[in-house]
Amino acid sequence: MIANNESNRKPPNIDRNKGEAKQIANTLFRQILRNKSKFESLAEEFSDGSSKSLGGYLGFFTENQIESAFFDFAKKNRIGKIGLVETSFGFHIVGLS
Repeated sequence: MIANNESNRKPPNIDRNKGEAKQIANTLFRQILRNKSKFESLAEEFSDGSSKSLGGYLGFFTENQIESAFFDFAKKNRIGKIGLVETSFGFHIVGLS
C-alpha cells in the first residue's frame, strides 16, 4: 500500500499528496509487471501497510474484511493477475496467488 495525506490510518511519517502516492504506486506497478519476482522485495521496501514485513502478503480475506474495490478486483480476476487498486487507505498493488 502506498498511502497519502488523505489515507485512512496513514502512518505518521507519510507526507505526500494523492498524486505523489499514485505516481509511486504506478512506478512500482510497472516494475512488478516487468518482473513479478520483485513483488515481495518492493513491498518490503516501499509499502506503507502492515503487510510490509510479509512482502505484501495479506493471506485469506473475505468480503466484509476488506474494502469493496480491493475485494472486487480479487473476485473478478484469476490467480496470477496483478493490478493497481485505490481504496481509502491508499494505492494497492494486488497480486493474486
